[in-house]
Amino acid sequence: MSNERLRDAFVRQGLTPVAVAEEVGVDPKSVERWIIQGRIPYPRHRHLIAAMVRETESYLWPDATSAEKATALSRSEVVQVYPRRVAVADEVWRRLIDEAHERIGLLAYAGLFLVEQQPRLIHTLKAKAEVGVKIEILLGDPTAKR
Repeated sequence: MSNERLRDAFVRQGLTPVAVAEEVGVDPKSVERWIIQGRIPYPRHRHLIAAMVRETESYLWPDATSAEKATALSRSEVVQVYPRRVAVADEVWRRLIDEAHERIGLLAYAGLFLVEQQPRLIHTLKAKAEVGVKIEILLGDPTAKR
């Protein structure tokens, strides 16, 4: 199976298999096998390539890490999991939004609870956007068919 992520990363960076091979110190046919056949390079080559294309190794080669390491990596990105929205205290929502300095991402079916709990939410988001915080809001479509 081909590695489309690797192929796309090379295209985005304007790299050819020959150029990558020269930079990494392998035969161009090896690079083609990594793309076309989905072969996984040695760790030292994965590191160099990931740096060249500005992607993570785990994104380019998800099967290259052991299941245990993949589990540990995924846990390191999740700070807290709540079973239901109502389990999240109002203060948690307020703190997360107030302390955001780079990005705020909201994914909700309707999100009405946010403005009900925080009447100044729209004002806060507007003020954050004005100082350069990237705000992404994705809401569900209640009229969409399942």
